[in-house]
Amino acid sequence: MNMNPAARERHEEPEITQEESVPLDGRDHDGEEMMKQVRNPKLEQPAPDTSQAGKTPAGRSI
Repeated sequence: MNMNPAARERHEEPEITQEESVPLDGRDHDGEEMMKQVRNPKLEQPAPDTSQAGKTPAGRSI
């Protein structure tokens, strides 16, 4: 299967859009407000005990 070389080598740059992005010269107020709304229930759970990390059930090191 031989493709047309021109079609294979065609690389177009993406169009520059007019979408808003994170400002480089200041704070992202919209992003900060969204982060205040994010909830992560794992942050409320106690951390697991890592003193047994790397041990087999028999207590031997891996």
